[in-house]
Order: sequence, then C-alpha cells, then structure tokens
Amino acid sequence: MIHRAYVVKLAPLLQAFPNLDIVVSLPGTALAPVGLQASYPGGPVLTPAPAGWAVAGTLNWYYEVRGRSLRLPNPIGSAAPVARTRLGGYLSIVPLEDSGALAVAGTIPPVALSASMAPNPITNVLLGNEIGAFADPAYGPVIRLINAAVLYGGERVNGIYYLVSLGLAENQDEDGSNLGFAT
Repeated sequence: MIHRAYVVKLAPLLQAFPNLDIVVSLPGTALAPVGLQASYPGGPVLTPAPAGWAVAGTLNWYYEVRGRSLRLPNPIGSAAPVARTRLGGYLSIVPLEDSGALAVAGTIPPVALSASMAPNPITNVLLGNEIGAFADPAYGPVIRLINAAVLYGGERVNGIYYLVSLGLAENQDEDGSNLGFAT
C-alpha cells in the first residue's frame, strides 16, 4: 500500500467557506504548507499553490506529513488513462482538536475525488446520478474537501483542522508478488 497523510485547515465563514483541493502531486511540508502567501502577509512561509487553486485571500492550507507527493503515472486525459484507485484503497478523515481545546462537533466534510484518483462511482444511470463525475482541475488530480457551515461550532472563528489519510493498493498487493497482474 502507498500511504499519504495530510494535515488540513479549512477556513470558516470569514472566508465564505472555501473548499480545499489537496493536490496530490504538491505535498508541501509542516514548515511550509501549501497555501496562498497573500493570505498570511508577514506570516509563515507557504509552499506556493498552483495557479487557479483557490480564490485570493483564502486561509485554507494543507501539507503531507512526510512531505511526499503521490505520483499518478497515467492521469485521465493522457494517452492511456487509468484511475489510480482501480486496485482499491481507502480514505479517512479525522477531526483534530485545535490549540484552544474546543470540542469537535463530530462532523466531517464531504469529499470528492477527481477523475484520475477515482472515476465516477455510479456508472449505471439507472442506479441514480446523485454522485457525478469530477474532472481533474487544470493543476492535476485532487482530493477535494467540501467546506460548509455545518462543520463549525459557534465558537470556531479561525478554522477547523483535519487529518486526511489516503491509502492506495499497488499491483504487487493484488497477488502477493512483486510483479503484480492487474492492469
């Protein structure tokens, strides 16, 4: 399994609840999370976010715990597109208590995986179309956390924090050998 763990901050109403795209190829670090430097004038040094990542002024940021990117060899739109999760995997989200020791409401944000991470999960239209396909943004495959008022308690004004863990199976996991067989 390939494992990645992201610490993320979602900005509250002061920023109009902007969504957060975790760009898996841009990990950031604990000392320089991925974010918009303009949001923190005179503040911490941030890893520059890709063009079009978010509207100016958002206080969202994230970083991968070990500072490791996730390589996607054949993103959707390439000559041989392959969804990275085709062999299976997991995604978990855990709320983190902030330094003010405020209680966690227990609500986690909805998540969308872009097409190179996972294709449309409901391909049979007769089963419903409640979950639509989500194309990769111009800056690449992402895990998108959907921000909303329901995630915040009345006293939260600075943001809310989560640990997002992602695990992806590899070909060698499928049959127990290092050669693999899944295509």
